[in-house]
Amino acid sequence: MKREKKLVKNTFFISIGKLCTSLLTFLLLPLYTGVLVPAEYGIVDLLNTLTILLLPIVTFQIEKAVFRELIEARKDSKLISQIITTGFSFIIFQIIIFTFIFLISSNFIKNQYKYLLLINVIAYIILSFLQQTARGL
Repeated sequence: MKREKKLVKNTFFISIGKLCTSLLTFLLLPLYTGVLVPAEYGIVDLLNTLTILLLPIVTFQIEKAVFRELIEARKDSKLISQIITTGFSFIIFQIIIFTFIFLISSNFIKNQYKYLLLINVIAYIILSFLQQTARGL
């Protein structure tokens, strides 16, 4: 019974976190519509779609592994510190490699928004890592 109660509790906390993120996105929609013209919606959507497509390829879903390991290591503060440090180091390494590959391949991309894509992917990598770390803790 204790295991089921823990599962329900963890599911509740993860659901609240996901719901708050979705709610915040919904509440920011009027801000986007007030600032952007319809032609810019497509650009923003394309950048977000490309970012979401590149994210699992670039990160190898390391942030999800950090989340899983943090849940299992809740009582051991030394192990928690080691997991976060290792995950963050790997994320920094991934960002450096992605940036290097992106800058080399950007010579072949003829788009004025290509550097916004780079910044967006890096921001999403860091955001995802911090979100999964917070959820794991």
